[in-house]
Amino acid sequence: MSTVFGVKNIPNELKNAPRWVLWKAEGAKKPPAGPSGRKIDVTDAKNWLAFDEALQFLATGGCKFAGLGFVLGDGYGGIDLDECIDEAGNLKQWAKALLRLLPRTYTEISPSGRGVKVFFKTSAQINRRKGNVELYTAGRYFTITGNKFSDAPQFLAEISETELDNLVNKLHVLEIATQIESGKFGDDIQALFLGDWQGYPSQSEAELAFLNMAHNRCNLQTEEELDFLYRLSGLYRPKWQEIHSGDGKTYGELTLAKVLDEGRIPSPEPQTELPQDCLIGIAGDFARLFASYYEAPVEFWFFSFLTVLGHLIAGRVTLASDLEPEPRLYTILLGRSGIEKKSTAIRRTIRFFEEAGIAPQVLYGVGSAEGLAEALKEHNNLLLVADEFRALASKTRIEGSVLAPMLASLFETGAYDNRTKSKSVKIRDAALSLLAASTTDSYAILWDSHNIAIGLPNRLLIVPAEARTSRPFVEEIPAEAQAKLKERLIDVIKAVDESTGVVKVGNHNAKLPFAVRLRFSNDAKAIWEGWYHRRPADVHATRLDTIGLRLAILLAVSQGNLEEIDAKTISAVIKILQWQYTARLLHDPVDAVNSVAELEEKIRRICKTHGCVKWRDLCKRVHAERYGMWMFETAVKNLARAGEIRLYKRGRSKVVEYIENAPKTVPNAKNGL
Repeated sequence: MSTVFGVKNIPNELKNAPRWVLWKAEGAKKPPAGPSGRKIDVTDAKNWLAFDEALQFLATGGCKFAGLGFVLGDGYGGIDLDECIDEAGNLKQWAKALLRLLPRTYTEISPSGRGVKVFFKTSAQINRRKGNVELYTAGRYFTITGNKFSDAPQFLAEISETELDNLVNKLHVLEIATQIESGKFGDDIQALFLGDWQGYPSQSEAELAFLNMAHNRCNLQTEEELDFLYRLSGLYRPKWQEIHSGDGKTYGELTLAKVLDEGRIPSPEPQTELPQDCLIGIAGDFARLFASYYEAPVEFWFFSFLTVLGHLIAGRVTLASDLEPEPRLYTILLGRSGIEKKSTAIRRTIRFFEEAGIAPQVLYGVGSAEGLAEALKEHNNLLLVADEFRALASKTRIEGSVLAPMLASLFETGAYDNRTKSKSVKIRDAALSLLAASTTDSYAILWDSHNIAIGLPNRLLIVPAEARTSRPFVEEIPAEAQAKLKERLIDVIKAVDESTGVVKVGNHNAKLPFAVRLRFSNDAKAIWEGWYHRRPADVHATRLDTIGLRLAILLAVSQGNLEEIDAKTISAVIKILQWQYTARLLHDPVDAVNSVAELEEKIRRICKTHGCVKWRDLCKRVHAERYGMWMFETAVKNLARAGEIRLYKRGRSKVVEYIENAPKTVPNAKNGL
């Protein structure tokens, strides 16, 4: 069956060039053929036909040939946009924008009805293919249907070598655009790419958010890359090229400068509250139900549920990865004393699991590393619960205690050893989860330099939240609503049980470790890789990826999915991690005395080198934002009190000046804090 639909639509420039061939349909392949039906080499001009000849052979060849083809070269070029028309027959956004950016030239729909071919004249010699886009100027042939695209003209435009080089250099951006439109980088950036900025106060803020996401998730690093992606998006508007500053910069240039300023990804607003669309699966439904009856905020219920769930499926569910990450969490609920009802959320969540007949193995508090080791010998899978995390943390600061390194090690693995002359601690095949409560004020100051150095704080998932309602009396939660949740929970645990194999070990049956191995879908993998490569690189982001993989398992299981991590799940995980990063910025413990001393030395060196430094410049040079302004100002005041520097106003600027021959101070309890 012929695929030539409109002979009269084909430009005369092409018809008059004796560069025509026939082609055959062999599955997805379209090999070029001569009049005899044999395959031919399109680079050999002896195999080419005049247009009328080719058309005649096509008409008389019966089912031998599927259509006509035109050999590119000698000034004729072509661009093939594959899979750019959706099932409804609409041109996809990335292709629509690309055709708008190219000079108007003859364009037609491919034989499959799902692609578009662009024909043009050029002196360039370029053959390149990436993703859904192929660009050739020689040595290839393009099928021709005459099925002219929309309002495309019937002539061939001239496209210069410079223009084609620019396009080739941006083919990777085009590939990313196709992936964004398909949803591989998340629903939020997909919607913005398609021009849907609902939910944003203005289109300008939506554009900034879109470019931030592209810079962050898609690893687009340059102004040129981001500019091209924006022009491919449905957000594009003429305002982008309008002058918006006295120095002649366009609105687009100003917007891109905000995104690329100092290589950082600006965020219009820190994610201080957990996005509610992250509360997915049975964990989310449980959290919303109980938060509607209790004062404890929904975040406490959600992460308490996930922590208990992780304890119950530990050692049985993992990812299809050689790392075999555990679903166990170390969770700390942060809130004001007696107001947010942290302990209430913990104990009521545990009771819910018990009432469902799926009781966790709970250890309420521990006094020493040896005590924890003994408890793990009795039950190798434990949920350690601490109503007052400060009490547990204080045990780690006792001289000679190995509780902190033990907790840190057991987060990563199930084994720990410590041998001394007088005692020995040995743990094997353990699975420890932690669910604790702490007041917000005490959390940041209950750590010492030893705990910080071994990385115990960055193994914790901290959940800061405030009560949104005041309830003088807690009504009974409807039994029917609880029963439905318990039934779903039982089904989830039952599915895990049924998927967990059993092997014979000696005279005993043992459950096969990690029998359930969740795989990342292709879309989810692309989203995760995008976040991973652009995640923050400071101390507050340490082990966020580890926690993220554990959350991915838990959210999938919470939705009853024991097969894969899908795009919806990993998108929710990334939102949680972004929120967690902000929470750490606000609440992470610091070794305050050492940090102030470090800052003082940095300030001293900069001021001594430059003599006189503006306050704003000093902040930038020492990266004051990493320490916090309180700590920065404390260090400055210490040096000023010691007579090493002095502060004064110069015009409108605040200035810090170094004082020669001043005595160098040593931070202590008085001048350090």
